[in-house]
Amino acid sequence: MAATLTASPHRIDAVVRDGAAVSAALASFAETMSGVLECRLDDRPLVSDSIALHDLLRVQMAFLPREEVRALFLDTRNRLIRSEVVARGTIDATAIHVRELIHRALDLGSTAIILAHNHPSGDPTPSRHDVALTRAVLAAAAPLKIALHDHVIVAAGGQVSLRAAGLI
Repeated sequence: MAATLTASPHRIDAVVRDGAAVSAALASFAETMSGVLECRLDDRPLVSDSIALHDLLRVQMAFLPREEVRALFLDTRNRLIRSEVVARGTIDATAIHVRELIHRALDLGSTAIILAHNHPSGDPTPSRHDVALTRAVLAAAAPLKIALHDHVIVAAGGQVSLRAAGLI
């Protein structure tokens, strides 16, 4: 279902007669689903509800055609302040500016971050670049007392938590 919700308008046009209307309806439905899943996280510590977090990330990111980096900014009780796309890339790469990420966390009054990005290939295995980026964010955030709780890689084939994998 998630693959259908994230299909491009061009792809939908190829298989459906009124592709524009179907695309608009699917986009609206996907946004509603994302909102419903975010509501499951309202006023709850995000780090203690990994199932809800993984459900949300799967709907938002697993079947995107290009890489996207999302930051979930948390408050002192690890509740979601805001979830934002902080970078968009190509089919196999994206550039994130650590300075801008930390600046945004400070702007929001966030004391913790969970990073997530997708692998359009369908394989959630972390690359060396993924691990290096995570460590760069950790190094930049620590002196400002901003915790990086996790970096989750999302793909059609599953999800990998860098923290659970012992990579951070």
